[in-house]
Amino acid sequence: MATNRHFEEDEDIILPANKKAVMKEEEDEPKAKQKARFDEEEEEDKPVTTKKKPRFDDEEDEPKAKKGKNGEKDEEDLPLGVDVDFGDEKVMKRPGRLERLEMDGAKAKRFAFIPGFKVKAANTHYIKDQGTFVCNSSEEEETVCCELFGESDFRALAIVVEYTNAKSKDGSMPKDEDIEWEIKYLRMSRKNFSDISKLKMEDETIYDFDLVMRENDNNIGYNFAKISKKAWWRVDEEVEAQVLKAASKFADGKALQYHLGRKASAIEYKLMAKKAKPQDEDEL
Repeated sequence: MATNRHFEEDEDIILPANKKAVMKEEEDEPKAKQKARFDEEEEEDKPVTTKKKPRFDDEEDEPKAKKGKNGEKDEEDLPLGVDVDFGDEKVMKRPGRLERLEMDGAKAKRFAFIPGFKVKAANTHYIKDQGTFVCNSSEEEETVCCELFGESDFRALAIVVEYTNAKSKDGSMPKDEDIEWEIKYLRMSRKNFSDISKLKMEDETIYDFDLVMRENDNNIGYNFAKISKKAWWRVDEEVEAQVLKAASKFADGKALQYHLGRKASAIEYKLMAKKAKPQDEDEL
């Protein structure tokens, strides 16, 4: 039969030799050293946890860019250039930018106005080496821009479709060929605007027909004439839809406003006038 053995307080407990040695060492250790060892043992008993950065399902591991000397990317990581040839039309034309309808050496340029796009007009000042700026004067008051740079010039801009495969000699369309076109803007002086306005008959709009632009005989300015009673780009429904879609990106008028001229305050006009004015010898 098993019996429970009870120890009295004064009874000796017999321990193995190695256990006695451990207790002896613990008694001889300084209290500060014992505390440090106990803390270290307690730290080792704690479960190891690591904090991970939250990761989303659509995240992808991106390789780190190789760094060369001075923290710069290696040459193999730099974007490569594209081989181009002089005269490449795609390089010379800036994609997505509204270009101006110009003669480019042709004797005639055929085009048509596109309905739904308002003509933008303003009086402007052209300042050499500075650009074109919108005049701040009104019919009631002349402001500092006109005092410094003289009378302003009228400028009007309109969205048009150019027939790029029309004959450069007279603007006629080639037979048995699809229409080739491009969206551009036409810049008009006051006289140009007036002449074009007079081309339409009472029973038609300015959008119903094609026009042709030619240089004047003195090579200064342009003249305009009606070349057909119908706008060719509107004959084919598919072409019409393509033209309207391409022109829609300029519907907000910002592109025309950009080409019309920049705005400048009275102070900015004064600074430009000071820069444009030649210095006196005493000031050099």
